[in-house]
Amino acid sequence: MATSRVRESQFVISAEITAAIVKERKIALKMENFADHVVETAKDFAPGPNNPGSPPAKSGGGAYATGEFVDSIHATVLQGRDTRGRFGGGWSWTVGSYDPKANLLEYGTKIDAPGGHAVWQDLDGKWHRSPFTPTPEFATFAKTAMFFRTHGGVL
Repeated sequence: MATSRVRESQFVISAEITAAIVKERKIALKMENFADHVVETAKDFAPGPNNPGSPPAKSGGGAYATGEFVDSIHATVLQGRDTRGRFGGGWSWTVGSYDPKANLLEYGTKIDAPGGHAVWQDLDGKWHRSPFTPTPEFATFAKTAMFFRTHGGVL
């Protein structure tokens, strides 16, 4: 029984802290500004036309070379859940992308099967067939998280 009282106390304390944070506009603005800073950092790591680590679009750099993925990176505010899974655990920000290519660019793709090939379209609309077309692992969000862990930010 003692542990359930402790858990209940933790929940009550957590709820009180969260309520105080939500009411304090200064803290909410700092959280929003930090989320915007994380978005800009993620865009710096993302493959795109302005990132020197990306292959050029004309050389088969793929759809990510157009900048669509970079433009899709955004911050979203979410309502958290408490220890029982109910809404009310406070508010948090998450940074991500709804681009369909995001997962492929984060983790990369495997090498084509022997004798296999890929079909892709360049920016001029020309279709190509070529073997050995794996997408490299860009790890945009992993690099962003590591950047903030090593440079004093809290994620």
